[in-house]
Amino acid sequence: MFSASSKNIRLDRNTLVATCRNREGQDVTSQLNLDTGLGNKNGEFEAGGQNYSQTARNQTFQVPQTLLSCELQCCDGSWRPARIKLDDVITNDDGKLKFVDPVSSVAPTAATEDNSPLPNQSQLPATNTTFLDRLARTWKMQDMYKSSSNQAKARAVIPIKELEQNAALRSDPGLGQRDYLLKELLNWFKTNFFTWVDTLPCQVCGKKTKTERMLQPTNDDLRFGAQRVEGHLCTENPSHGHTRFPRYNDPVKLLESRRGRCGEWANCFVLCAASLGFEVRYILDFEDHVWAEAHSDHLQRWIHCDPCENAFDAPMMYETGWGKKLSYVFAFSTEEVRDVTWRYSKKTKQTMRKRTQYQEGPLAAAMLQINERKRKDEQTRRKLDRRHVRELVEFVSKQTYLRPEETRGRQTGSLEWRRERGELGSS
Repeated sequence: MFSASSKNIRLDRNTLVATCRNREGQDVTSQLNLDTGLGNKNGEFEAGGQNYSQTARNQTFQVPQTLLSCELQCCDGSWRPARIKLDDVITNDDGKLKFVDPVSSVAPTAATEDNSPLPNQSQLPATNTTFLDRLARTWKMQDMYKSSSNQAKARAVIPIKELEQNAALRSDPGLGQRDYLLKELLNWFKTNFFTWVDTLPCQVCGKKTKTERMLQPTNDDLRFGAQRVEGHLCTENPSHGHTRFPRYNDPVKLLESRRGRCGEWANCFVLCAASLGFEVRYILDFEDHVWAEAHSDHLQRWIHCDPCENAFDAPMMYETGWGKKLSYVFAFSTEEVRDVTWRYSKKTKQTMRKRTQYQEGPLAAAMLQINERKRKDEQTRRKLDRRHVRELVEFVSKQTYLRPEETRGRQTGSLEWRRERGELGSS
């Protein structure tokens, strides 16, 4: 808490300004750039993160409560109301405003994590329009993957014969021929086709840049779903101006640009997999990640595919390897949306403590209503219901071993970025 020993508190854009009393009783003016200690983690303030203001709008600050409020942008492009009490994350250190160490101040101990009570369902929202709108927006994206013209454009850039030949040489135990093809597609996408972007090279000199601010999207950006455009500023010569990085949300456009972060990777990969005839689902993790699943007729189950990591059938990599604390994970296809959290989390109590946006019963009922609107024939209904029963059995089954890729931290992205997100794991 800093406000008890400070006065003249105000917010100048993203800089907190206050007159703070030091140990000698003198009043000292101090400033603190909030971007150096606050981040945006999928629409929520993240203490210990950075650069929240790059994806924030409609910011207000209430001085007596030190309450910072705004709308933060989620990884799917939607906006979510968010607020944080600055007294909880900032202290007066001898007349100087400083962020409190988030690890020592807010991280629960193991004993606290194990023994803290689960949320009281009756105290959680029985309906949540913002939550459902987010599901609806993500579901609407699935029509892009089913488009025959979009799939044709994807097949035009995929070396199908080469992938099929490589798949024919595989002999991975327990997999079918189509599963081999899926692994080949995943590997080609990662190693030969798509490129990860931390920041783009300077458009003038080609040297390193840093993300400096968000730019106004052009009509052409918006046409391809890029509501966010990052401005990357040259670190050698800022006079070179901003290199624009539109965050495209159109998978066909991504076949051309072939670059991005996890949102672009998953978006484009799902189209590529669908174009080869795979039944594929887009996976949305509410803790700021996206990936894919494809159905294996040979295994009679859905297979986890993360194109960013070239990971095949390694669902525990996020919780066990990266150290993510999951809450909601949803799978989207053109025919249904499913809550698949329990494929990716075995820490039931830890995950349930984070599921506070919706009562479980009403959420299940709302999803059932959504699915009923999409299912058009009895044969499809029976197929999906049989799969879902098998899926539920899988969720409650105990996994007896972990694959090597499920025990390592995140591999993609700069070391600094992965560290900020807390996804290095123990590797």
